[in-house]
Amino acid sequence: MDTNTPNVIMIFYDDMGYSDMGAYGDADPTLTPNLDSFATGALRFTAGHSADAVCTPSRYALMTGRYCWRTELKGGVNGGYSPSLLESDRFTFAKMFQSLGYTTAMVGKWHIGMQFYDPNGDPISDLNNNNNVLDNDDSTTSGDLIDFSRAISNTPYHSGFDYYFGTTASLDMPPYAWIENDRLLYKGGFVTNGVVDFSQAVPAVNALLEEGQPNSTTNTSGNVRGGVYDPYFIMEDYLQVQAAKVAELLQARAADDQPFFIYIPFPAPHSPWELQDQFVGSTAYHYGDYMAQTDFYTGAILDALATNGLASNTVVFISSDNGPEKFAQAASLSNGYDGNGDFRGVKRDNWEGGTRVPFLVRWPGVTPVGTTDHFCWQGDFYAAMAEYLQYDFSPEEVPDAESILPVLQGGTMPAARREGVVQHSMNGQLAVIDQNGEWKLLDGTGSGGYTDTYDADNVLLTGVDGVVFGTPRQLFNLYSDPGERTNLLLNAAQVHLDKEAELYALLNEIRGDESYGTDGNSNVPMFDTDGDGLPNYYEKANAGFDYLNPADAALDFDGDGLTNLLEFAYTTDPNDPDTDDDLLGDADEINRYGTSPVDADGDDDSLTDGAEILKWDTDPALADTDGDGYLDAEELSYFSNPRSAMSVPARSMTETEKLELSPSVVQAVGVTGTSSAPADLGGAAGSWANAGTLYVRERSTSGSRQQTRTQLFLKFDVESVLADIQSARLRIHQKDRLNNLYNGDLQLARVTEEWDNTSGTNYPLFDATAIADAFIFGRNDDFGMEADASGFFGGAAGAPAADDDSGFDPGGVISSMVTNWVSGTLPNYGIRIAFPVRGLTGSAFSDADDPSTTNVNENLQLIVSTFARVSNDGDADGLDDAYEWAVFSNLVQTGSADFDADGVNNVIEQALGSDPTDPDSKPAQAALLNDAGNVMFSYNRYRRGGLGYEVKVSADFVNWVSADTYYNSPETEASDLGDDYEKVVLEPLGDMPDHLYLRILVHTP
Repeated sequence: MDTNTPNVIMIFYDDMGYSDMGAYGDADPTLTPNLDSFATGALRFTAGHSADAVCTPSRYALMTGRYCWRTELKGGVNGGYSPSLLESDRFTFAKMFQSLGYTTAMVGKWHIGMQFYDPNGDPISDLNNNNNVLDNDDSTTSGDLIDFSRAISNTPYHSGFDYYFGTTASLDMPPYAWIENDRLLYKGGFVTNGVVDFSQAVPAVNALLEEGQPNSTTNTSGNVRGGVYDPYFIMEDYLQVQAAKVAELLQARAADDQPFFIYIPFPAPHSPWELQDQFVGSTAYHYGDYMAQTDFYTGAILDALATNGLASNTVVFISSDNGPEKFAQAASLSNGYDGNGDFRGVKRDNWEGGTRVPFLVRWPGVTPVGTTDHFCWQGDFYAAMAEYLQYDFSPEEVPDAESILPVLQGGTMPAARREGVVQHSMNGQLAVIDQNGEWKLLDGTGSGGYTDTYDADNVLLTGVDGVVFGTPRQLFNLYSDPGERTNLLLNAAQVHLDKEAELYALLNEIRGDESYGTDGNSNVPMFDTDGDGLPNYYEKANAGFDYLNPADAALDFDGDGLTNLLEFAYTTDPNDPDTDDDLLGDADEINRYGTSPVDADGDDDSLTDGAEILKWDTDPALADTDGDGYLDAEELSYFSNPRSAMSVPARSMTETEKLELSPSVVQAVGVTGTSSAPADLGGAAGSWANAGTLYVRERSTSGSRQQTRTQLFLKFDVESVLADIQSARLRIHQKDRLNNLYNGDLQLARVTEEWDNTSGTNYPLFDATAIADAFIFGRNDDFGMEADASGFFGGAAGAPAADDDSGFDPGGVISSMVTNWVSGTLPNYGIRIAFPVRGLTGSAFSDADDPSTTNVNENLQLIVSTFARVSNDGDADGLDDAYEWAVFSNLVQTGSADFDADGVNNVIEQALGSDPTDPDSKPAQAALLNDAGNVMFSYNRYRRGGLGYEVKVSADFVNWVSADTYYNSPETEASDLGDDYEKVVLEPLGDMPDHLYLRILVHTP
């Protein structure tokens, strides 16, 4: 027995409320004698929480240490056939134990999703809890939606568990059959003569399974969905089969003496409350009987742990995924019991009754027996085990869980702490609680869950689900008001408004924005054994460090001027002076240039920061240094100077380029829409099956279905369009017109106020978002009266464009609009399409090219034609064509040639301002003493071509380094050579060597 690697078991209940467990309540008689006995030898947390108020997100967070609302699941739960929320490379605590040499197993309810496959071997879409998966033909699976004989992927077996035996989801969700590792079983485990039989299990095939209402006795309460089931899967025997499988695993682990982690998620006491005969009437009511049955098989597992001699070196963690179900709470209250203690709310709710749950840890010889009010959530337990076992998280692995090892060892938490914990409700409402568990802010006006729920005094509240993200928010002091009876933001004092602002800022920091976010961070301090500010994972990952020696934080391993501690702070490589290989030292990027030492191309213009600073003298923070509308790298490709707006790529007068831009943002807006809800009910939701995503619709001034009135807002991203626009046209193709009876003009207008469809608070409004420059571009009967009449609009009423897909631009209005957008003269808020006059009219537009047509494109697009750009160096010889004409009167010369035979080639003479036709003319360079007695250096630089100038210096004429070693960044002033040149001056940084050689390398693109 190795106490350095204790075994770990977690028993995780489904919907067990805070005081459903006798140890947390005062009901007599208790429903949970085995759990109460366990509690007498454990540390009982009175402020332990789940991360969520419902099953799936709570379990995802438990497994990963990452809040589930950071995934695509913002509310609700998975079904039995839902795909997994866990990415294949996502960290899980099971993987952690596995990596530490533990044998890992899971027995019970998963409910995070897994991937089933159809008869063709393709992954099924989310069938949720579909109860019509099998057809009636057992001779073939061709008509079935799922082939249950195929291996299932993304099960717990693929997420860190060496062995898995359990079910996909809750006990009221299909399929009702045991799964072992990655196979659905037939006769997977069943009770016969009071004993569980696993010996007859075989992989299931569809013909052996049935579909309908699963097998259950009359001893049940609660709805059970119909679905696929194994006829030998008996609902009320689930807990006995589960306990027997765990006992089997414990016996095997006792024999091999290997450390183990076993996760045991019960499906109880979640409904249906399926009772074995011996538990019927064991308490005063049905739910109580089910609690007693749940407690009995918990005791069987704990007895097996003891019987196999494993209890003394096994950490046992017991908790629940959320608070009690509302109807379970109602049943308990009717019989003298109380499942949510002194707290407001139940399962699904954002109030304490939804997430404050039983939370007990028994760790013989380590964790003191008793009670603690330390505030935490369940992922913190696994973080504690990681710290004890010296598994060092990387920041992306466990962003939201904080180790509570000091508490488990009877001590206090360190000063460096996570600032708060976020909790989540069924409907997606978030609440943040500060690190001490004192102050709680709910980002919404109600429960975030049930419309009707219980308060702390067990009074049934009605109509309290509230508005998620609505105001007034709710602020509670849980120390003085654990029952959340008084919202301190109603008639709030300034001190409470200040606390609201503080907690709201913390919530936004954790979630990353003002809704759910994915980029936020709980800023949990990383494990740092030697306390030097360098986390263990970092010291172990980088050569030369000792995570037990704090002295290495102050050292500078790579000699770049940054201590190792600063390298960690800036995420640079402590063993590489130029982390991003852009030829700029890490310290210089931070202290001199303001560039990122871990991003070689800070402005994403395809030029490295080093090249921009040392060679091209462009701004590494601006993709278009001179602001002329052309990106720096693009200018260089056309031999244009990216430092000077007077130099731009030449324009061809004969060639044009065409861009076809689909809408970058599309939003249909209904007449009942608001800035937070667009209410686009005119399409499929309004019984217009052919509307698609691009449509407008009107109704008469009276009558039914007024809510279907819809306008269409579009934005086009024109950033890829540079200057020199020749024309812009808009292609709109009608594909359907709603009916064959009513007609109307279609209007297009430029939108003049900002809107978006991402923040959730600034949707455009029907007839209330400001527009300008409106015109009629067609009628929905331009192509006939049939409901499916289609064609291209021509830009005016009654003027269809037949099969011409080139778009329309009446009077140049589209060209003018796009030109103004590109130049920045007008802000680009997009366009609105609408029927300007009421009537029973509709028009739906194509949002893709029709592959059945040839030579035309039906996709709604903005078509922009620009004059083609050509190089200023048409013969690619390094000489500006205009320069060649001015100096040589032809384009025959080459840059590498030396026209005047003076030993300096034509490119160098052009670059530095000497005359390539005069052998006596040499490039002018100057060395002058500044006031400090150090040498300044200057030279002339050509302004009209795409040339780079790299100045190198050497003290010995052998070892050359960049001029920035001794000089500041270049400054420019007027040149004596006229406007085509500028004078570049290099000022010394400080004291200089006694002598210094300089050379200029001229670069062509």
